[in-house]
Amino acid sequence: MQLKRSRKAASKADILDLGDSAVLLDFRGYPEPLSKIHQLADLLFSLSPAWLLDLIPGIDSLLVALKFLDSNYRDTRLTAKAEIEVLLKKLLSEKSEKLRMR
Repeated sequence: MQLKRSRKAASKADILDLGDSAVLLDFRGYPEPLSKIHQLADLLFSLSPAWLLDLIPGIDSLLVALKFLDSNYRDTRLTAKAEIEVLLKKLLSEKSEKLRMR
């Protein structure tokens, strides 16, 4: 199985299609990846979007298993990626705001 690169997220994390029912967030280019992975996982679990089936955090990646409520797989995947990108931007802006306040 080959990973298909998606467009680059606002952070240095890549969002990759992983098969038909998951996406992989690759944080290898990001400083302190484990911290951001856990923050994003906590945020996703608390929001509990309809497309979220499960999360599997790694040292420098986060696997997001998608739940499909109907046969519109493409739209579900696009929605999940868009919402994940918004959350990544939020996490990064929070960090930069904390740095500016110091």
